[in-house]
Amino acid sequence: MEKKVATQELTPGMYDSRLDRPWMETFLLLQGFEIIRSLDPGHYEIASTAYYL
Repeated sequence: MEKKVATQELTPGMYDSRLDRPWMETFLLLQGFEIIRSLDPGHYEIASTAYYL
């Protein structure tokens, strides 16, 4: 079951499976990744405004 999460709610251990835009329109090299550390939410907003976990 997917859950839509805002960038401000991302925490380490979460696994991103989908973005709110096509992966090819982002700088990300892989489709799907684990959040391994807390970063400034602005870092994640560069790629997407919402993540699906």
